[in-house]
Amino acid sequence: MQHGPAWPELPGEVVGAATDALGILVARVQRLQDSGRLGSHALSSATLVFHALCEGLAAGELRGGMPPPGGGERFWREALATLVAGFALSTRWTD
Repeated sequence: MQHGPAWPELPGEVVGAATDALGILVARVQRLQDSGRLGSHALSSATLVFHALCEGLAAGELRGGMPPPGGGERFWREALATLVAGFALSTRWTD
């Protein structure tokens, strides 16, 4: 379980890289919204959910045992595809 940041204060290059990565993720989720694949879900909420899923998948890989041996890319693709499919459901998030 993660309890806190790895550093008492994040180095500037880490903050910069995280900001850049978030911008790329927002642009990718925006493409889903533009194509009607987010349903009624807000862009910011959908982006946060994508980020959380990726964080969880990455943490699971680092701990070991997830994904199954040899199934890494397929595991990630299936998880993300399932998330995108779920956006079409009637649950509505608001900002």
